[in-house]
Amino acid sequence: SGSGIPEVRTMLAGFKMPHYLSLTNMSTKFLGLICTLAAGSTVFLGKVGPFVHLSAMIGAYLSNLCNLIQANNKEKAGGEMLVVAAAVGVASCFGAPITGVLFSVEVMCSHFALRHYYPCFFSAACGALTFRLFSVWSGDEESPQALFKTNFPAAIPFYSLEILLFAFLGLLCGAVSCCYLACHRWMLQFTKTNPMFNKMLTTEKGLYSGIVAFLLASLTFPHSVGQYMASKHTMKQLLTSLLDSRQWSSQSHNASLHLGPEALLEWSSSGSPVFLPLAVFLLMKMWMLVFACTLPLPAGYFMPVFVYGAALGRFLGEGVAYVSSTGLTSGLQWASINPGGYALA
Repeated sequence: SGSGIPEVRTMLAGFKMPHYLSLTNMSTKFLGLICTLAAGSTVFLGKVGPFVHLSAMIGAYLSNLCNLIQANNKEKAGGEMLVVAAAVGVASCFGAPITGVLFSVEVMCSHFALRHYYPCFFSAACGALTFRLFSVWSGDEESPQALFKTNFPAAIPFYSLEILLFAFLGLLCGAVSCCYLACHRWMLQFTKTNPMFNKMLTTEKGLYSGIVAFLLASLTFPHSVGQYMASKHTMKQLLTSLLDSRQWSSQSHNASLHLGPEALLEWSSSGSPVFLPLAVFLLMKMWMLVFACTLPLPAGYFMPVFVYGAALGRFLGEGVAYVSSTGLTSGLQWASINPGGYALA
């Protein structure tokens, strides 16, 4: 269960954990990740961490093939293969090889040799290309495209004074991150010290997972609280809709404007202003993510954090756009604010 990244980092530090790279663990991780992703945005968990772990397992078996050729460099080949596998795991999720290499350099390794750059980038590029080609071969796309496309205006992407708002957004995201880490730490301590939770997580993992999944699914049901947080969207659709450059707060009052289903329709399906579903999304997803992290399932936390940060930026951007449209900032001539830019920031 979990992401598997801490275990891979431990192995890269020199500790032996062969059971984490076993074939049984790989098959279990693969099936568990399918179950996690099948739940969609209900449990609000991602796939990046398990992908890195699965890539490390495959890399470990490939390193055994290298050992047949280089018998004297068994430990060296195994370590290099794990470093490369970490980069491939991230690149295969986002189609971004440079991101995979930087992740492997900054997160996974404490000491990164220069000789690792070429195999990391080459393998990450192959993994990203394969990931994008599979989307074409499966019929989802006609040609390889960006995973998250934006349509921001090129004339005036942002105003100079908005840099201060971007800085404030960074401070706000940092404060929310500290709050999340504190809640996550408290939840882990609670599950370890509470006798009932400790027993269920030890002997009744299936029952505990079913109860938590049912609770989260009930809350995200589209005809209940889910109508206020775009519960019909997948993780990718959530992030794509939050990156929309149009001002929802102004367009929601104009019924003559055509708004695509990926943007405003799900966020305003309850008929309320867009600020309410965004606020409910931020409040609910915070504790839901903390609660979902206790599930004994393969899960990643990068994508949920990206979506949550985009929602927080969107909320601030919509607020700035609404204030600018009321005339309070007419002297500054903020004619068109791009809320999607705040979500991207």
